[in-house]
Amino acid sequence: MSAGARSIRKPAATPVVMEVLGFALTALLLAAGLAGSVVPALPGTALIVAGALVHALVTDFAPIGTGRLLILAGLSVAGESLDYLAGALGARKFGGSRWAQAGAWAGGIVGF
Repeated sequence: MSAGARSIRKPAATPVVMEVLGFALTALLLAAGLAGSVVPALPGTALIVAGALVHALVTDFAPIGTGRLLILAGLSVAGESLDYLAGALGARKFGGSRWAQAGAWAGGIVGF
């Protein structure tokens, strides 16, 4: 590089911009998770956990610690498991075979 040539670099995103983008992503994930609790095609609990994780990362885990985040993730897994179990029990109640119950469970997990 010659003595008169300068390197032109784009400035890095400011912390305020990154924080605003993080909060916007958090709001979108939480809104989608809330919609997912009503719309069957959206994994509501997983989106809510993702929103909480993004919020925790943006705020350096100040309002929500790692323990609470793990509890939220555990509740999410429990809720999804109960949802799949309900499908399997419904198949059994209406005369489905054990294979139908296993298919309901496996289909729920694959569909997730």
